[in-house]
Amino acid sequence: MDAGRHQIYGAVYKNTSDLPQLKLAEQVSTPEHWLKTLPYGPYLFVGDGVWRHKGVINKNNLEAQVVATNNRILEDMCALAELHANKGNIISPHKLNGNYLRPPDAKINKKVNLNEKRQLLNPPTIA
Repeated sequence: MDAGRHQIYGAVYKNTSDLPQLKLAEQVSTPEHWLKTLPYGPYLFVGDGVWRHKGVINKNNLEAQVVATNNRILEDMCALAELHANKGNIISPHKLNGNYLRPPDAKINKKVNLNEKRQLLNPPTIA
């Protein structure tokens, strides 16, 4: 998925006869870096960031298949939820938590500002 800031949210799932299995954990990265971390092999790339980064995908993986989506996945999510419910895997919606892969901008900006202040207070010495 497109994460903005020239980054993507990426993960690798293996499609099984039952439910998708997570193979490589979710992460935020540039498309170029993330693609280089994938083991070689055929992949099906889906999500709203696919067309934006199609050239990078094809350059890094000649076996890639690219499917454009608009992230309208409600029907698919309902089917997945039904599979879980039929197995008794039910959770209250109030117990669901967001999966935040990137820290909030306020934390990022605070860290950057602290580093800038440290550099101003402790300039590098030139020998």
